[in-house]
Amino acid sequence: MVLLAASVGLAEQITLKYWNWTALEIPGEEELIRSFETAHPNIKIELVTGPHFPLRERIISATRAGVGPDVFEFIPEWLVTFVNAGVIAPIDDLLASDKAVQDRFTAAAWEMGVWRGHAYGLPWRIGPSAMYVNKDMLDAAGLALPKVPWTWDDLERYASKLVNRTKGEYGYAFTGAKDSRGTSWEWFAFLFQNGGRMITGHEASFNTPAGVEALQFWVDLYRSKQLVPPGTPSLYEKDIVDLMGRGKVAMWHNGPWFIAQFANYPNAHIATVPLPQKVTTGSPAGGTLLGISPKSRYKEAAWEFVKYMTSDEVLGKWAQLGSFMPTTKALLARPEYTSGLLAAFTTQLNLPNTVMLGTNPEIDYLLDVLQAELQRALLGQSSAKDALDRAAKEWNATLAKYK
Repeated sequence: MVLLAASVGLAEQITLKYWNWTALEIPGEEELIRSFETAHPNIKIELVTGPHFPLRERIISATRAGVGPDVFEFIPEWLVTFVNAGVIAPIDDLLASDKAVQDRFTAAAWEMGVWRGHAYGLPWRIGPSAMYVNKDMLDAAGLALPKVPWTWDDLERYASKLVNRTKGEYGYAFTGAKDSRGTSWEWFAFLFQNGGRMITGHEASFNTPAGVEALQFWVDLYRSKQLVPPGTPSLYEKDIVDLMGRGKVAMWHNGPWFIAQFANYPNAHIATVPLPQKVTTGSPAGGTLLGISPKSRYKEAAWEFVKYMTSDEVLGKWAQLGSFMPTTKALLARPEYTSGLLAAFTTQLNLPNTVMLGTNPEIDYLLDVLQAELQRALLGQSSAKDALDRAAKEWNATLAKYK
């Protein structure tokens, strides 16, 4: 605190503007912020929270207007956009004076905030996918939880035994809406499990035979085999959470950030297992970070706040409040992450071929392009190969600008 006191003045009262979306999900987060204020009586935290995706544009426009936040939550997918827009500051100089900070985090978590050799944020939460399972539906069908390792064939076999179209019950579901990030996130798992890759070098590589087969697997589950809900091309993650909570869908995979939402369905017995595999294991992984604005007048105070929020003590409490996976080595070794609902996510995080997504230029636009084509294939408006080829052509034109 010596540096902080010298920079802001012992008696000076300052206000740090902090913008995020998780305080909407975790009321207890505000209590953690108040604890920081108690420990730092000359700093007031002004919390502004709002929905996830509109927050990105608000941060950019407000920062350019000189009224943006000092500290903000962001996802890896926003990083390159924020760097190019000049709304996020590199933290290399701050890390140089706090050399032990980086060592606390897992390598995968640290990777989320790095672009072209510079670090831009401290990792806050992380997560791969795992399979959520409505155990009540499996019990009713006389099925045990899938035994790991399991395969795409096992997934299809389970889904076929759990479907009851008369009752509107389905064994499996995936997100299919073209404007939902769940659509690309969930499909990438199948791409990776089939040995495919999203990008190789500066070019799209998902339109290989491995990618085409992964998309055709989805198309067949929906169109010919009818093992997933009939409205799949318009489903969002929240819709599938509700279907699972009401006993209408037995299995769905996504990140650990949905555990807290299943708590809204106390009568549903939800379990988790690692994902199935084909030629290999595979899952996308992502998370959130805390960054600092280059226009902040109180960079040292903002750094103290970011370090506080990502300290093991505070991060551990925050992760438990939201049923999230933390980003530090010490916390991930604790029993609460190797048992219960989070255990499958911890296992998946450590399996081969768990791929961090996000820090690619114009990734939001690229995902919009891909998701529109995934939906076209599901609707029967295009073959799987043609859909992926069109998406790859647009990705390559965009990525070529950054070679």
